[in-house]
Amino acid sequence: MSAELHKNLIGGDWVEGPDFTVNSSPSDMSDVIGHYALASADQTRDSIEAAKAALPGWRAAGPQVRADSLDRVGTAILARTEEFGRLLAREEDKTLQKTSCCGSQPFWT
Repeated sequence: MSAELHKNLIGGDWVEGPDFTVNSSPSDMSDVIGHYALASADQTRDSIEAAKAALPGWRAAGPQVRADSLDRVGTAILARTEEFGRLLAREEDKTLQKTSCCGSQPFWT
């Protein structure tokens, strides 16, 4: 396996699954975008339980803390727009202008 294995985030830890799926460019199946971990049934349950356990803390954080957290995530995504656009173009076999993030208008308009 030469492409990077993208793990699942479960309870704050990046974990491999029992198997993985291969994501390739539709125009060139030999162009492997990456390998993505598939979660087992137990890992899926662990993920659901971790999300349930995190909810009270997220809820108690208050709207401003949650908004600030989401703003940081959004800012990090926007800072990588070109990188993500190139990856999406490769993954979806589209030109950069046809991807949802690199056209003449922002994707949220």
